[in-house]
Amino acid sequence: MPVALKPVDVTEMYRPVNPLATEFCKTTVGDVMVAHRMPNAPLELVVAQYDDEIGTVIERLGRNRIVGCPVLKSGRVIGMIEMRDIVLYLLAQYPDPNKVTKRDFETLMLEQRSLLKAQVVQLIELQSHERRTSMALPFNEPLISAAKIFANGYHRITVYDEQHVLKGILSQTDLTRFIYDKLGHGELKQMTNRTLKEYGYGRPFKVESIMVNQTVLQALTKMAATGVNALAVIHPETGALIGNFSATDLRGVLREQFPNLLQSVGDFLDQFSQKSLKPIVEPPETRSLLDTCKIMLENHVHHVWLVNDKKQPIGIISMTDVANIALNSKV
Repeated sequence: MPVALKPVDVTEMYRPVNPLATEFCKTTVGDVMVAHRMPNAPLELVVAQYDDEIGTVIERLGRNRIVGCPVLKSGRVIGMIEMRDIVLYLLAQYPDPNKVTKRDFETLMLEQRSLLKAQVVQLIELQSHERRTSMALPFNEPLISAAKIFANGYHRITVYDEQHVLKGILSQTDLTRFIYDKLGHGELKQMTNRTLKEYGYGRPFKVESIMVNQTVLQALTKMAATGVNALAVIHPETGALIGNFSATDLRGVLREQFPNLLQSVGDFLDQFSQKSLKPIVEPPETRSLLDTCKIMLENHVHHVWLVNDKKQPIGIISMTDVANIALNSKV
């Protein structure tokens, strides 16, 4: 006779340190996807097949104004591809990406068609095993698993059902909205009222930055080298914060516009992402965690900056940090 298995106590398995983390254990990834589906979200998810050509995927991402999509093989999710991955793959053909000229890039796009005809699976295979395995979760997985992935800096997770059929995308924004909805109720009021400074975000630390007159390719290269998802865009003389640059700013860039990546960061943002030239700044001494989540959601941004009295960036708080606070802060 088969032995009946005792149901797994997810709360005990993860040992949450605060009521918010406990809520993560009670909720599934699927619950959040259903509850927080954006009203304007597409009915059909944009995907790439493992054998699609890179050039085709560039057009698909650009036309749909998205920065990435799941990659499928025989209906199963095998990874995620983002525009930043494609650009860095193309740049890897040069010994020094920082010295690529506009003519070099135009030649690459026109003559090196074999690169654009390469299959997407080649880029997936270049990704680390950790990234590939962290980008997908089952629909009924406890939300705390997704929170841990987001706390490590990943922005999107593909979600699949019992048959490994793709169900959709869970994003850092979905988790932040869930946190925002839970804060301010019951035991969570203690976490809500703490300021960013009380959570440790008032002290200056090294901020990765790019000068406004440097090129987009230099910015992308620096992001890849440092492992950050956003750079402070600063004035070359004063060091004052005048914008932010992230992979999201590549949304809507088509293949024929790739030479624009040789533009200065300032010119590129002015043409393709003007909102990024108006960075959100937070006062850590007075801003609460609840207000921080609210301002991120209302302004559709993943991060806000902390600056000194000279408006120079001294820190950043992102949705990654919000996930870390939710998981690790003791009440």
